[in-house]
Amino acid sequence: MYARIMGIDPGKQGAVCVVDTDQGSVHLELLSNFDSKPSTFTTFLKIHEVDIIYLEKAQAMPGQGVSSMFSYGMGFGRLIGWIEMTETPYILVTPQTWTKEIHKGCTGKTSKEKSRQALLRLFPNENLCVGRSKKPHEGLMDARLICEYGRRVYK
Repeated sequence: MYARIMGIDPGKQGAVCVVDTDQGSVHLELLSNFDSKPSTFTTFLKIHEVDIIYLEKAQAMPGQGVSSMFSYGMGFGRLIGWIEMTETPYILVTPQTWTKEIHKGCTGKTSKEKSRQALLRLFPNENLCVGRSKKPHEGLMDARLICEYGRRVYK
């Protein structure tokens, strides 16, 4: 079924990915590029005519301080508010849910290693590096993989 699917990694280095399942086009953007302005984000959704959003569900992480967790939660809430302003359907997906599907066959020791392996296996020609880095940007990588999860489960 044809759709424009968005995956969002809401983390500190968060990003969004939009995949057009008909044309196969992919558009990636860092969340920081939206500059905390809802109009920039909502315009982005309209331009890309997003049908559904898969948003990684915010949850506490071991070792995170209270203030960093509060800041993360505020950013997550802001994203939900922006999405609801556009009335675009969205689904909250836990990291455990999307990684269970996407990490199948990956042997890395950490979740990030498994995500890098999955990215190379699924999208060997996509470059998700930013600046001079030789490693994929974690936010772009997760947004791309969440979007792939969404593409697989979208009905």
